[in-house]
Amino acid sequence: MIGLGESLALLSALFHASGGIFIKSIKSKISAFQITAFRFWIATPCLLLLTFFSVEISELPNIPLIPLLLIVLATIINTAGILLFTTAIMKGRVGITYTTSTSMMIFFSLLWGILLKIDTISLWAIIGSIFILTGVYLVNRTNNSNEPKIDKKIMFLPIMAALLWSVGLILTDFSLKEIEPMITATIRALIPAVGFTIWILITKKEISISNLTFKDKSFMGASSLLGLGSSLSFIFALSLTRPSITVILNSVSPIFAVLLSFIFLKEKLSLHQIIGVLISISGTMVIVIMI
Repeated sequence: MIGLGESLALLSALFHASGGIFIKSIKSKISAFQITAFRFWIATPCLLLLTFFSVEISELPNIPLIPLLLIVLATIINTAGILLFTTAIMKGRVGITYTTSTSMMIFFSLLWGILLKIDTISLWAIIGSIFILTGVYLVNRTNNSNEPKIDKKIMFLPIMAALLWSVGLILTDFSLKEIEPMITATIRALIPAVGFTIWILITKKEISISNLTFKDKSFMGASSLLGLGSSLSFIFALSLTRPSITVILNSVSPIFAVLLSFIFLKEKLSLHQIIGVLISISGTMVIVIMI
């Protein structure tokens, strides 16, 4: 039966896919560094306000040191993954990038869970994940030989992003046992926001977005807010259900990306993509109903 945690994991996948569509829609010249920095600069004040009104401020000094350090480490690792993923989105194909990162995220997360003995993997979870990955593969498979070859260097970026995110996932899961999800989300936004600011002040790096059109600025703002929603939903999902289930359900983001690109970018859907969407939805239903 689907619960709040599972619903939030799926919502996180939807936000994640929507953010990628907006990033890919930006036509002006902009770097992954700029997009990522502005994402955290927009997210941080929003999360600080939410934390102020939803958390007992007097409890903040009582946060245990070890979980706090784990969150800090997880944040640094996760931010590096976001930079790699954003670069891959901008330089490569959206579908292939999402497919690679989500597939490898499942693999790495399940591997860490088994090796560290922190999660139990049921037969239904394995069956559901196979369905989802099969569907994701079909969605992104192409029979068109005229399409440009995939750059192996770019393909390396989402693989590394998935590895970094899986490590950050494990560290965050440990920390959530001691730290509230809202505080965790705020820390995960505040540290990169401060870090990017310090880096810019030290290196005097130009990060102005004055060259962007109003439409592109709107796209970047929307992508930042969706990234905030995705991160917040993911953290709360992680606090409510097992890491393996959160990751597996979150892996349907390529399906959302394909559907959204069909609706908003007018990209065509082939027969095998439609079949892939249906298979992935079936895998998702197996997990939420049987687990």
